[in-house]
Amino acid sequence: MGDRNKNILDSIGSLIPGYEGYVNRSNLREDDKKIRNKIFEIIESKILGIKDNMLINIDKNEFVLKSETVIKLLENSKTKILYLPYGTSGFFSDKKITSDDLKLIYEMDLNLLVLSNKLEEINDLDEIKNLNNSILVKLNDRNLFLKEFY
Repeated sequence: MGDRNKNILDSIGSLIPGYEGYVNRSNLREDDKKIRNKIFEIIESKILGIKDNMLINIDKNEFVLKSETVIKLLENSKTKILYLPYGTSGFFSDKKITSDDLKLIYEMDLNLLVLSNKLEEINDLDEIKNLNNSILVKLNDRNLFLKEFY
């Protein structure tokens, strides 16, 4: 594994304990699940934060309505993240993971985690909606790529 891949793997590992990378095909599903669970937890935390903020601003109807819309969007995202299919070709896939494939997968994983961590940091409801949409698009793209190796 090249230094670049190792650095990316170390970065991801610092964000998700137990993440081992996809060198072995058997790690694909397990590490995929770890990434999804981490993003799920971040979104769940963001929902709780928005709900707390709604309680503080209960007298501001427009804010509360917008918050409820964003919460519904995030709840929908949690469901998609948790139940997005892992792929269907099982052990019958003959496609080997090359070092270029690994690099791309690691970059996608790190990008998803960085976006998710940004979600934790922001409080503007419009930014949350936009970032949530970006996370879902990138997760879907990553899932389509990973399906080649299942």
